Amino acid sequence: MKYTDKATAQRMAALVQNSGAQLAEVNHAFRIAMRRLSRTPNIILRGGAT
Repeated sequence: MKYTDKATAQRMAALVQNSGAQLAEVNHAFRIAMRRLSRTPNIILRGGAT
């Protein structure tokens, strides 16, 4: 079994045991990623000035 398979299995086991907490963690990470992606074009268009 590859390392990534083990990590995936651990995440799935945690999801089954405590789905609310795991989904909240995923939601938090997703929001941060989307915020960063939405800021990147703005920073590029303004020449690095925020």
